[in-house]
Amino acid sequence: MFVIQKITQHYNREQDRIAQTVQNAAGQVLSLWLTQRLTNLLVGTLSSWLEEDVKTSSAGQVAKMHAWEQSSAEAQLQPDIPVNPAAAQGEVLVSTIDLARSQSGYNLTFKWGVDGAAFLTLTATELRQWLGILHHLFDLAEWPKQAWPEWFSVSEKNGSPTAAHHLLH
Repeated sequence: MFVIQKITQHYNREQDRIAQTVQNAAGQVLSLWLTQRLTNLLVGTLSSWLEEDVKTSSAGQVAKMHAWEQSSAEAQLQPDIPVNPAAAQGEVLVSTIDLARSQSGYNLTFKWGVDGAAFLTLTATELRQWLGILHHLFDLAEWPKQAWPEWFSVSEKNGSPTAAHHLLH
């Protein structure tokens, strides 16, 4: 299985898809294409898990707590050299994504074809950073944001750096 060590996300207007250009420890590069439909399902599940993981006693403070956590995670995101899409040894359209939580964080397995798969583990902070970039790509794509929780909009209003940061590794 392809174990993702570094990931760069971008939106392709011609294909109206989001590409996850990924690299493993051996330096192999692969482009994983995500459709709007699949990405909305992914966002809905992952943001629900984040909501479950952040517990507060006051229901009125939930959105503020998530907005703060999101802004904090995005502020910690450090720019890095992007994974070069031109170096991709293949491009695949992801058909399903298996999700799981573990001691090490959140596990995403991107699947295509009969046996193609790429595995990614993210901590809560990395997941928020990854979702922050994805949220910005939704803006670029002009895709509707019904799957996104309200606290993502609140974190943007508080000045999170989603527009300035496009990389996650």
